Amino acid sequence: MEPSIVRRCRRKHVQGIKTPHVSNQANLLTRAQWPLITTMLYLTAMSALKISVLLLYLRLFSVNRRAKMVIRITMGIVVIFFVAILFLYLFGCQPLKGLWSSSPDGRCLDQASVLLGTAALNMASNFLTLVIPLPLVWRLQTTKKEKLSAMAVLATGSL
Repeated sequence: MEPSIVRRCRRKHVQGIKTPHVSNQANLLTRAQWPLITTMLYLTAMSALKISVLLLYLRLFSVNRRAKMVIRITMGIVVIFFVAILFLYLFGCQPLKGLWSSSPDGRCLDQASVLLGTAALNMASNFLTLVIPLPLVWRLQTTKKEKLSAMAVLATGSL
């Protein structure tokens, strides 16, 4: 009798090409974990992107104390949203394995509600990030055309 690892990695022929054979259970488990992994990466990337845009605003509008305070508060809100959503995803199922397995032992939050809450928080922070520079640009001592151009350039970050 051959060891189980050898049996799982035994090569099979598929259309004349040798491919490693992995058991269906191991393959399914890995595929089921990908949504959690990609969600964490997306959440981290979007939060880092928003923070970087807010840092740019902080540098551009550093002369206005009120603007600096609003930008810093918005950065704090983005970080709080990130941590809250991260905890919701990581601790929304007890045990965590309940996210990708259909075992009846685990308890999970309603995933539709978590996704809806995540979308609402994401839209709110996007709106804040988009709106912050508009009054600051409008107060610049330039022509309307230049103000609108500057707003358009800053608004392209919302796409």
